[in-house]
Amino acid sequence: MTLKYFKYLLFTIAFISIKGCWLSNDWTEEERQAFREKCNKQKEFSPNPIIFSGFDLNGTDSILVIEKNNFKAIDTLNIYIEKNRNKWDIENGKYSGTSTKDFNVDNKYEFHIKNETPYILDSMEIVMWPQFTMGGEGWGCVMGNYYVDTNKFEHTGNIYIDKRP
Repeated sequence: MTLKYFKYLLFTIAFISIKGCWLSNDWTEEERQAFREKCNKQKEFSPNPIIFSGFDLNGTDSILVIEKNNFKAIDTLNIYIEKNRNKWDIENGKYSGTSTKDFNVDNKYEFHIKNETPYILDSMEIVMWPQFTMGGEGWGCVMGNYYVDTNKFEHTGNIYIDKRP
């Protein structure tokens, strides 16, 4: 077999493999509907990362969060602030925080940040989100709609808490 035919053979095999993977990863309407129903029932999600913008958090290791259900405190937790930040985040006053506990969309969360009035995260909604890749169709189930105080965030995969003016 000559080098020319070998190249064509390799190209053909690669093309068929990629096309076969693409077609095998498409979801049927029944699969989408089943996933949508499962997603609508989901109540808990991982909030990581939570982005804090415009704050001076120097010397702060964590932010106190009070979880409430029907105005009753049910838990307290800490959001741990990332120490390693890139130059862009430092210039723009952005910090990432992580939680060791999942959040529940039916609850409200009060973020107590230094001397600020608490920031209230509520009215959260889990949404079915398209996650298409080169390999085909995909879907995710993420908390993507919420309010922080009176600011509405839609189709936003991370929680953003911006310092009030």
